[in-house]
Amino acid sequence: MVGGAAGAVLRFLSVEFAARCFGLAAYRTIFLVNLLGCFALGVFVGSLASPDGTLAAFIARWAPDQPDLPATWLASLIGTGLLGGFTTFSTFALDSLVLARERRRVEFLVDVLGTPALGIALAALGWIVAARGLV
Repeated sequence: MVGGAAGAVLRFLSVEFAARCFGLAAYRTIFLVNLLGCFALGVFVGSLASPDGTLAAFIARWAPDQPDLPATWLASLIGTGLLGGFTTFSTFALDSLVLARERRRVEFLVDVLGTPALGIALAALGWIVAARGLV
C-alpha cells in the first residue's frame, strides 16, 4: 500500500512538473512515465533475478537464512507497489480513447502502438542492463 501510494504521488508530480516546466500535455507525460516505469521494472526484476546483481547480493547479506523473504517483500513494495502505482494502464487507455475521439490519428497510433512495443523493449533492456551489472 505504501509503495503504491508513493508511486501514484510520483506520477502526479511528474505530470505536473512536465506540464509546468515543459508544457507537455498529460497524455504525453503518461506515455513517458509508462515507458520509464517499464525500464525501471526491468532493471529491478533483472537485479533480483541475477545472482551476481547488486540487489541480489544485498538481499543475500541482509537475510542469508531466508533468501526468498526479502526478495518477495521488495518485489511487492517496489515492483507491484511503487512502480505499479507510478505507471498506469487505465490512464493510458482513457488517453488513447480521447485521442481517437478527437481524431488525432498520429498521436493515437503512437500511443496505442508505441506504449506496448516500447514498453516491452525497455523492460527487456532494463533486465539486460541489470543482468550485466551495469547498474
